[in-house]
Amino acid sequence: MNQPDSKSTDPSKLTVYALGLSRYAPRGATLVAGVLLIEIGATFGLPVGVVNQMNAIHALLSLLTALAMGVLSIRFSMELLLFAGLGLAIVSAVGSCVSPSFQLLFVLYSLNGVAWSLIYPMSVALVGELFPQEKRAKALSIIFAIPPIITTFGSTLLGYIGDWRRAYFFYAIPIAAASLILTKLSVPLRKTKGKKVELLSAFKALIGNRSALSCLMYFLLNSITFQFLGMLSISFLREHRALPKGVSSLIYSVLALAVFVGALAGGRIVDRYGRKHSTVFITLIYGLSAILFVTVPNVYIATAIGIFSGLMMGLRQPAANSLTIEQIPEIRGSIMSLSTASDNIGGMIGAAMAGFLLLNYGWIAAGVFLASAAILAGIVLQIFAKDPIAYVK
Repeated sequence: MNQPDSKSTDPSKLTVYALGLSRYAPRGATLVAGVLLIEIGATFGLPVGVVNQMNAIHALLSLLTALAMGVLSIRFSMELLLFAGLGLAIVSAVGSCVSPSFQLLFVLYSLNGVAWSLIYPMSVALVGELFPQEKRAKALSIIFAIPPIITTFGSTLLGYIGDWRRAYFFYAIPIAAASLILTKLSVPLRKTKGKKVELLSAFKALIGNRSALSCLMYFLLNSITFQFLGMLSISFLREHRALPKGVSSLIYSVLALAVFVGALAGGRIVDRYGRKHSTVFITLIYGLSAILFVTVPNVYIATAIGIFSGLMMGLRQPAANSLTIEQIPEIRGSIMSLSTASDNIGGMIGAAMAGFLLLNYGWIAAGVFLASAAILAGIVLQIFAKDPIAYVK
């Protein structure tokens, strides 16, 4: 069945933690490449700009895989695709760790982008398949809370380790391996996929459902905002606010903790106010607070607002995904795969827009423009999205 009812047997609590850890499995490698990029370049005698190209190919392969997953998730079971992604993450991490040349590292690290788009949508879509409807929001809260809290401590640990090969060996590889083992032990392998869906009819159902399409647009627009608040906030604090590197890094760690707290609380908000209303309200506040983070002149007030934006970022993750996985249950895997693709496309658009605006108009213009995309995302959901499951307070 595609939607287990309230009386169905619940998966173990370990399943929730396994799915949450699985979402971090490919992130371990990307964190190593982010924190220790300079050290990787030094190993092979290459400038950072050249080494960073592997992150660009990683993102491209992630996007292409996410698009392909719209079809693969109809043909293959979600569990199989999740396990394949975790296995590929391990292969990529081990191969990257022992790569004797940058060319081989380039190829093996890029495979992590494929693993990313196998794991991310399936870890969320499986919540809709395995958990009773009334427990999905809480499960998603825990799943989305796990990656930011690991990242908070992981970035500090990698800085202490220093060497990128040791970082792979002691950090990225163990996390990916633990994710596969824990998922294998706790995620039940269903004997059937559920009702068989034809590919053509599945995409006709998607194209004809403006509520589902608005959810995909929502992920694209929010990813544009994330390019500023999630990716450029430290640079903004250091360059525009003139804060020291150490202080900026500390603020970013606090922001990550705010995301963690928000993700944990998101399920309760959804249970109380409903999927659509919670997502729209939280997203609008998220966009407005991101704008204030950029424009408020007082650095202390602006920093507090930025941390509050992180809280809203965490709250909206379980809310938005709770709404999206209910749109068309028969093709839940495809919709979540396409939401990952939308997120990747939004990230690429946001990065390009950020570069153009920073070069030509400065930090304020770039921040306000990118943050406004979240407000537009909330408006799109309010106008076009519907909650397919009746909500009773």
